[in-house]
Amino acid sequence: MPEINLDCDVQQGYDFKKDSKATVGYVTEMIIGGQALAVDQTTIKDPLRPDMTLGSGVVAVLSSASWGTGPTNPMYFTGQISADNMQTIRAFMTKVAEIGVRFKFVCYQYDFAAGRVFKGYHSGDTQMQGSIEKKGNELSLHFSTEPLAYPPNPKTFPISIG
Repeated sequence: MPEINLDCDVQQGYDFKKDSKATVGYVTEMIIGGQALAVDQTTIKDPLRPDMTLGSGVVAVLSSASWGTGPTNPMYFTGQISADNMQTIRAFMTKVAEIGVRFKFVCYQYDFAAGRVFKGYHSGDTQMQGSIEKKGNELSLHFSTEPLAYPPNPKTFPISIG
């Protein structure tokens, strides 16, 4: 079965340059266990209109996105979230009761034949729904409380979710 495996350029995701051909991706909305994560990374440029910001902002800038393309295959995302969202997830992990997740995402890719950026892998206007993947007793939701080096400001933190 075909798979989607995208490596996204985080630096380009934060500092989009219109002449770049790198793939960039964003989670634009996410609700975990009934708790909405803040759309608080608000200076992200829209790859289709680089002179404008991407809507009201994003929850996460992605470093990778993948899916096995089957209706029951999990989707995996890794990326960078704000300090506030890291704290929200940290609180969620201490009292996991419901593991439902709803989200929207978009990954922009470069079409070399047409010479332009396009939405290559995305949820569109549809809010995706599911549950956080469990492997045995462990959730496929990981984060760190150590900030990443890039961008230097504001501080962001790594996250991975399945």
